[in-house]
Amino acid sequence: MVDSGPTFEPKKCTASMSGILALLMTVLTDFNKAMTAMSDYSDGRCISKCLPQVRDNSSASMLGSSGCDPHEICVPCFDPTKISQGKVATGACDRDACPGT
Repeated sequence: MVDSGPTFEPKKCTASMSGILALLMTVLTDFNKAMTAMSDYSDGRCISKCLPQVRDNSSASMLGSSGCDPHEICVPCFDPTKISQGKVATGACDRDACPGT
C-alpha cells in the first residue's frame, strides 16, 4: 500500500499524445495558440492503471507511459479532447483530487 498522505505526489511525466492531439486540434485555426497548447497539454502525472478512472476509460489506451513505472500511465493534467472549452482539468495533477489528503 502506498502512503498517500500530505507528502505524496505522483511523478511528473510527458503526455506526448495529449500534446500532439491538442496541437492538431488548434493548428488550423491559430498557429501560435497551437504551439502553446502542445506545451500545456503535454504535462501529466504517472497514475496507477488499477484506478477505476484510468482502468475504465476507453481513451487510456492512447496514453503513453514514458517516465512512469510499468503499472502506471501518464495522465495529462488537461483534457485535450475538450480544448474548445479551455483548459479542463483531468484531476491527475490536482493535489485535492484524492479525498482525505
